[in-house]
Amino acid sequence: MKEQIESWNIPELSAKFANIKNYDDFFSVFRELAPYSSEALAEALFEISINQTGNVADAMAGCLLIAIEPSMNYSCNELLIKISQSRWNVSNREVPFYLVSQFGKIHLNSVLIEMLSDSSFSESERIYIDSVSYWVSSPAAKLVEPLHYFEWQEVIERENT
Repeated sequence: MKEQIESWNIPELSAKFANIKNYDDFFSVFRELAPYSSEALAEALFEISINQTGNVADAMAGCLLIAIEPSMNYSCNELLIKISQSRWNVSNREVPFYLVSQFGKIHLNSVLIEMLSDSSFSESERIYIDSVSYWVSSPAAKLVEPLHYFEWQEVIERENT
């Protein structure tokens, strides 16, 4: 097993993710990172996924969070606060799905309800929390639909040839 890496170069990872153009590229990056399923990797992937990059890096980091499933030493509440203070692209539904996979939908919903009733959050922070709540209210299959697109497309293409 490869030695665990204590920290990751976030700009370097972000640049690598920005160059993902297809499933083969994604799978190559997945294979490279998966052996390092550590808290440090989880933190780096989460950091990139909640800070809009202007390219596909944040979305790819979210997909890798789901594919690798690294665990973190943060509570659900702490991660939601990180999201509320970030530049998360609210269309990136992989981030809420990662939270569902780590904490369970019922627990996540109860934390979201509690946070949304807390008046100490600013309006911009509340928008992010509410956006997570919106995605979590969807069926889990809808949240991971982009990850399955490649597999479905491959099946369709095989059937049509």
